[in-house]
Amino acid sequence: MVGASTLTYNFIPVKYNRWMRLAKRDIDFAQHALKLKAYNIAAFHTHQAAEKALKALIEGSCESPMKTYVLVELLEQLNILGYEVPTNIKRCCMELEPH
Repeated sequence: MVGASTLTYNFIPVKYNRWMRLAKRDIDFAQHALKLKAYNIAAFHTHQAAEKALKALIEGSCESPMKTYVLVELLEQLNILGYEVPTNIKRCCMELEPH
């Protein structure tokens, strides 16, 4: 789980929830694609879900997400905001990056 120990801003659940609903939809598509053995489509939607989840944290924290599809750049933005992103999450984002 991504944590933030000493954040100096308010968290806005409405903005977070909007992005997370979209991320959940991409996860649903990815799972369906896996059942069809459409692995490239599953990877694409998994990347989309990760991107939207990272943007949920950023926008929920009263910041505008970077206009990027690069997960590592969004992780860096979270780092700047004071989030401590676990190593396993960073590693998963790096693995998804080519998709």
